[in-house]
Amino acid sequence: MPINLIPFCSTDETWYQLRVPFTVREHVYATDGRIIVRLPKTAYPEYDSNRWDKSASALALFDNLPKDWQKTAEWTRLVSVQIPPRHFRVCNDCGGGPPGCEECDNGRVQDFEYVKVGKKLFNNHYLLLMVEHLPNVHIAANVGTEHEQTPFEFDGGLGLLMPVRPEAQRYGYSTQEITTESK
Repeated sequence: MPINLIPFCSTDETWYQLRVPFTVREHVYATDGRIIVRLPKTAYPEYDSNRWDKSASALALFDNLPKDWQKTAEWTRLVSVQIPPRHFRVCNDCGGGPPGCEECDNGRVQDFEYVKVGKKLFNNHYLLLMVEHLPNVHIAANVGTEHEQTPFEFDGGLGLLMPVRPEAQRYGYSTQEITTESK
């Protein structure tokens, strides 16, 4: 059964080309600029005509992974870890009334929590998105530095997730540490 790629696309109106999945060569991609998933395009012919004028950027992300990263990856199976649930609060700017404002979604603002996996810090929203929509997802948080994209794989595809910069801890967000395990 095909994976719903729309949750991985941008909702930002200024990134209109990223609001739907797009194809580059033999793959279909979905991204919001912080997470990107890549799957064989043969399973998603409906996106074959979608193109992105900066498609070289998508290819470069995967091409720039360290050489032999899959051999040295320490995998964490995300479904087995405790990821904090999403929490929403009323928007302070508009008071929470629909239709909301530029700072919120229908009067709601999501408060993020961060989860430390290996040496990297991740937004709980993206970890939950991966668990909810990708089968058998594993993340290799030991690949690259704490600021670099982090590969993850799932049944049928590969993806990259940007970690949160460690400075985010200064702003009082809660963090939870998770240890890696063998796949």
